[in-house]
Amino acid sequence: MFCEQCEQTASNDGCHQFGACGKSPAVNALQDLLVHCLRGLSAITLQARSRGLATQPVDVFICEALFATMTNVNFSTDRFEGYLRQAMAFRQDLKDRVEAHGPVQWPAIAEFMPNFTGDLVAQGEQVALNFWGQVGKCDVDL
Repeated sequence: MFCEQCEQTASNDGCHQFGACGKSPAVNALQDLLVHCLRGLSAITLQARSRGLATQPVDVFICEALFATMTNVNFSTDRFEGYLRQAMAFRQDLKDRVEAHGPVQWPAIAEFMPNFTGDLVAQGEQVALNFWGQVGKCDVDL
């Protein structure tokens, strides 16, 4: 686990084993998995907007789900699984609507699908956020 999402991070250097706020490594992994899925959903949302399709319910959902990852008030693994399922439902609906207007080459992140019958925590650990692996060097494309 590596978490630097709030003002309570240990020694202002992120939490490494368990959150100073009480967040578990499992919740942290689910939050990382959700953010990964939201990044893919956002790519699809941009394509939808470029085709003049309405995205307001998805926009609101993305804001709500991101906010849930940035606060230390929600540590429910069930709630994060619900966000993941909703993100995938929105994603499929938007993809279908966009593709009805013509073929689209989706980026890999827009094709990512969590395996809901598998270990979501392990999947979150595989896509863990590591924007700042080294001070001053961002190691992912934002």
